[in-house]
Amino acid sequence: MRLARTIGALVALIMAVTMGQALVSPSQAAKATKHQITAQGYEKGNTNKFYVKGKIATAPKTKVKVLRNVSGGPFKAYKTFKTKSSGKFNVKIDQVGNKKTCFKIQVPAKNGYKKTTSPNLGCITTY
Repeated sequence: MRLARTIGALVALIMAVTMGQALVSPSQAAKATKHQITAQGYEKGNTNKFYVKGKIATAPKTKVKVLRNVSGGPFKAYKTFKTKSSGKFNVKIDQVGNKKTCFKIQVPAKNGYKKTTSPNLGCITTY
């Protein structure tokens, strides 16, 4: 009788220890990572036609936003486009009048990745 109680208590103790390790708090759980954005702005020749090209390896065939900042204001959604199956993209961008206009790319949260915004890709200015 004493042996049965000891074994039962030992099994309960082992289960309590292992169950505590199985339950992990949300702060310790695997966190979503950022998308991998490789992009740059460029002018095609000397034509005053500007483009943003690049690749988002973690988001093929995904709707992506181009954010635009006019004269130091906030970045706002300017265009939406879809990346190719390889994650590559090439999109035309325009300046607002003669005002300094800057651009960024924003990728939505998808497949375990969190919403990611690229650093400033460059600005179009007129002198």
